[in-house]
Amino acid sequence: QEVISGFDGSKLRRYPPPTADEFRNLAAKIHGVNKNQIIATRGGDELLRLLLTTFVDPLDPIGTTSPTYSLYPVLAQIQNCPVVEVELEDDWSLPTDFATRMNAAGVKLTLIVNPHAPTGKLFSKAQVRDLAETLDSVLLIDEAYIDFAPGKSFLPEIEKYPNLIILQTFSKAWGMAGI
Repeated sequence: QEVISGFDGSKLRRYPPPTADEFRNLAAKIHGVNKNQIIATRGGDELLRLLLTTFVDPLDPIGTTSPTYSLYPVLAQIQNCPVVEVELEDDWSLPTDFATRMNAAGVKLTLIVNPHAPTGKLFSKAQVRDLAETLDSVLLIDEAYIDFAPGKSFLPEIEKYPNLIILQTFSKAWGMAGI
């Protein structure tokens, strides 16, 4: 509140710096990663759109669980790509053959919400590690709700997996959408 009260509102009439260097430097320091591993977007949904248009050609499939975040199929439709959905188990866990099924379907981008929305299920680091090691695709772990599960982020292991992207946001636990 103190920072907001001292903020110069005229800055809101300008586009933010496109490289977001100051933010990326600070985020990298906080999370113990390299600045070049940070992509700053105007919200998680913008990053999702960016990932689809970067890694998925029209008609190439993406993969996810069912149920999942409702925007994934909308973005897939815009990109003109099919969605391969695998039903979660009765206890909301990932099926043990999830990665195998994604690979068999030729999925180019796999999207996993963790903690899972809408169920709240937290997939273990071992499960995420197995996905990153087994999937032939780019793997996005959508950690929009990770601040509600402290210490459970997969971010500290990002260096180990070249196919892994972690999404985090200010809009959920921090209530700072649009800032």
